[in-house]
Amino acid sequence: MLGAGCSSKKQAAQEVVAPAETNPRPHWVDRKPTSSVFFHGIGVATRRPNSTDHIETARNLALNDLASEIQINVSSNSILYTLERDYKFQSEFTETIRTSTNLNLEGYELVDTWESNGQYWVYYRLNRSEFYARKEAEKRAVLNNAADFYRNGRTAWQNQQVAAAFDLQVRALSIMKPYWTESNEFDIDGRTILLDNAILQEIQDMANHINLVAEPSRVVLNLKNGFNQQCVITASDRITGSMLGGVPVRFQYRGSNGMVRELQNTASNGTLIVPIKNPEFTTTYNELRAQIELEQLFDRRALDRDMLRLVRNLQTPDLKVQIELERPVFFIESNEQNLNNREMLSRLRDHFSSEIIKNGLPVSQNRGQADILVSIHARTREGGETNGFAVAFLNLSISLTDLAGNKVYYEESMEDIRGVSNTHVRAGFTAFDRGQERIDRAFIQRVLNTIM
Repeated sequence: MLGAGCSSKKQAAQEVVAPAETNPRPHWVDRKPTSSVFFHGIGVATRRPNSTDHIETARNLALNDLASEIQINVSSNSILYTLERDYKFQSEFTETIRTSTNLNLEGYELVDTWESNGQYWVYYRLNRSEFYARKEAEKRAVLNNAADFYRNGRTAWQNQQVAAAFDLQVRALSIMKPYWTESNEFDIDGRTILLDNAILQEIQDMANHINLVAEPSRVVLNLKNGFNQQCVITASDRITGSMLGGVPVRFQYRGSNGMVRELQNTASNGTLIVPIKNPEFTTTYNELRAQIELEQLFDRRALDRDMLRLVRNLQTPDLKVQIELERPVFFIESNEQNLNNREMLSRLRDHFSSEIIKNGLPVSQNRGQADILVSIHARTREGGETNGFAVAFLNLSISLTDLAGNKVYYEESMEDIRGVSNTHVRAGFTAFDRGQERIDRAFIQRVLNTIM
């Protein structure tokens, strides 16, 4: 009896020492559940004093974990397969799709939460069949919308509405982006197509159908046309021949002050007039280059990185037009005399000739082969003395005409160019040196700008 009593007291004491746990650790904390019925997501965050941020953090981590169970496989019939193969899209696009999936998750339910040792745990789940049914319904609605854009875009192209056609097709492809990894079959006009692939092909076909033609096909700049010509670029549909207005064309050529670049849209009749003037004379080769810039048809803010990359990779025609420059040939004659000496000088003539050649233009010794006659008249006179030094003044006139002298391209006179030295003769030569300085690079450029 004594032994039995002691045993009973010991059992009671054990029950007091080991009370029941009030916050038991749930099984899902140690091992994430798996199921063919549900997707599961578990998130955990560290609690911080006087803050509830850990709740939102744990929830987001749980949803990310749930979304990671949703497999994203790239179908060989998907547009992404085509983009990665032909347009060099990077594989991180699937991560973009996954992020989009996280942001658009619906229908998930909170199963449980648990707190212990400064941590907060959250457990979500999502019914697989309900998720796929909802996703399919959303996809059908998106495909229907995209198909409307696709049809309207094709109609706009048939009506030569280039900007509207591209905009509608890009919108169609853009709204289908969440499904770019999938095979998106759709029935149109009694046949089944892969809708996004068809839209991409339509965009590329439109770009390929734009044809650029230049008139004239070779531009000649010469003295007769004042080194100023117009080149008319026409944009048309190479299949139907229809003129295409509103096509953004960027053109460029090398001018005297560097590259001339401009962006313009073709007019309603499909034409664009490009003025070509002030060409570069020092280069032996020049050309007008024109290229379509489809990117200009869209609002940049409406294009994300992937759509912008797609638009930039579209193959569009470009146009090259040779610019042939017929440089004018100069013949230079001069009448230069220092004081009353009969000896004729050639200082200014030689200097002018050198400066013209530096600008890439030919100077001939044969008057009959020239296009422009340069006449220089220069004469010095004594100007007295100052502080024991002799002074001389130079009067200089320069004219550029045609050989017959009927057309004056440029003329200028410079009076009383002063020279000082120990004798009047030397002072006269100094005045000629000052005259050479006046015929500097800026002066020659001013002359050439007047002619050309």
